[in-house]
Amino acid sequence: MYGTKLTPKEVARGLVDIAREETDAPIAACATTVNLIILRLMKSITKIEELRSINRAFQAETLLDWPDSYDSRRLDAIIANLEINIEDKEKQSWTLQDDEEDLIEMLAHFKSLLVKADHRVLLKKLDDCEFVAKLVVLYKVEQRSSVQNAVAKSLAAACQLSEKITGFLMSGDLPGLLATSNSFKFPLSKLENSCLRLLQILFSTAKVPPASNLQYITSDFLKKMLDLVGIQDLNALKFLINYNYQFDEVNNPVLDILRANESLAFGHLLISFYNRNHNDEEMCTLKLLYDIYITPKDDLVSKTFYANDLSVLLDVFSQVILDTTVPRKITMILEIFEKMLKRDSPPKEPIYYALKSFINSGSLEESILMKARVLLPPEAHNT
Repeated sequence: MYGTKLTPKEVARGLVDIAREETDAPIAACATTVNLIILRLMKSITKIEELRSINRAFQAETLLDWPDSYDSRRLDAIIANLEINIEDKEKQSWTLQDDEEDLIEMLAHFKSLLVKADHRVLLKKLDDCEFVAKLVVLYKVEQRSSVQNAVAKSLAAACQLSEKITGFLMSGDLPGLLATSNSFKFPLSKLENSCLRLLQILFSTAKVPPASNLQYITSDFLKKMLDLVGIQDLNALKFLINYNYQFDEVNNPVLDILRANESLAFGHLLISFYNRNHNDEEMCTLKLLYDIYITPKDDLVSKTFYANDLSVLLDVFSQVILDTTVPRKITMILEIFEKMLKRDSPPKEPIYYALKSFINSGSLEESILMKARVLLPPEAHNT
């Protein structure tokens, strides 16, 4: 008997599914690999019209977004097993089970899917946040740090999947729980590392968090973050960067903690981080640099940055202002240049050179270029 003839799209989907199941490689890599194989076959096969049809199916946006894929079935099974486990724990029956290894393995598979599977398949299962809420319950009722660690990693991966999930978690009591249930003192445990990473991801959203969550971020907590930055902890740095985004330069708890403590190590890592991670979408780091320069209360710059670091920062700003077309970013950098020109460090000539290069680029509206011209003294216009 002959089976039902598959459409080109069904064949393409099936091939990608086989690659995904056999290799556990990310879905995009599986699709690319299968497509390359077909392209290679097309070069060596004579009658290739059907093969061409399959190849064209790879270009369809809906190719990987289908309910009966390997990832969809696998995700359903993992969620079902985890939900049973969570329900048992809520009923206090967990004490009768030795399920630590099984739970950690299931959560590891779940996190792997969040990273590697097609995001549309994942969002169909998770976008209502119902299962995400159950993971928060699991974190709360678990007493084993190894399982809590696996849950925290899974929640962090879920946040990367969707801002809706991040917002949902921020609106609940998870941020306060993470902030108060960990000591965050060096050296950090595996659980504390995962919780700190989750915290900085939660606060990376541009939305203002509920006031109920901000009350847990005390000056003592911020001091712990600053201490961790002193030993090169990037998650602590990212948390301070993201948390600062919620405040202006006047009433700002992050700036207050910098004033009250030794901050040069923080400033060094902040500039290094900005040098490696500036782009048009990322405004949080620039805002913190801007706030440090613009704050009206006192001279926070000399407390936060080494003189050599300020020269590096000037070099970075000089390049960013030429590369970006975002008016807000340009305006912020020009205001920082204005503050730099009133200080002894960095030297003024490189600032003038950066301003003239920006003006000569002529890439933006006249009102923005005029702001740059105002910063140049008359003699600098002629050099």
